[in-house]
Amino acid sequence: YVYHLNVCGPIAGMEACGDAGSVGGCQMKTDGFAKSMGVPNAEPTWIDGQVTLNYTLGDPCHGGDYRRSTLMLFTCDPAAGLGSPRFVDEQDDCTYMFEWATSLVCAHHDFQAECFAVDDVTGAEYDLSSLRRVAGGGGGAAVEATAENGVAAGR
Repeated sequence: YVYHLNVCGPIAGMEACGDAGSVGGCQMKTDGFAKSMGVPNAEPTWIDGQVTLNYTLGDPCHGGDYRRSTLMLFTCDPAAGLGSPRFVDEQDDCTYMFEWATSLVCAHHDFQAECFAVDDVTGAEYDLSSLRRVAGGGGGAAVEATAENGVAAGR
């Protein structure tokens, strides 16, 4: 599989996975298989020492018992820059888990952003806006992660 992800917004040009204006994660194979792994319907949150982002309401799976979802776990790595996601696992309930080492969650920032998480204990704010790619524009990090090697490719 190849996984396409965007942070805090839909993936531009992802018609194969459904409504191009709403898909935040897409699972694809070269034979034409394409499934939505959820829509960007939540902001990043601070949970147990790391920033997480969860997309839900993807395509049905396992005979309709579940809907696909995506969970991205962002971890601090000062040397990673924007970093890139690594596929971790597909859970029995069709939750696709990714780890994303990035410098963006390492330090406190004062900012006005649309894509951020706040540590409820310390008040530290983590801005992930730089990882978002907007339709028709550059910047951000529209990424692909492959299940075969767990390493992301492209930007």
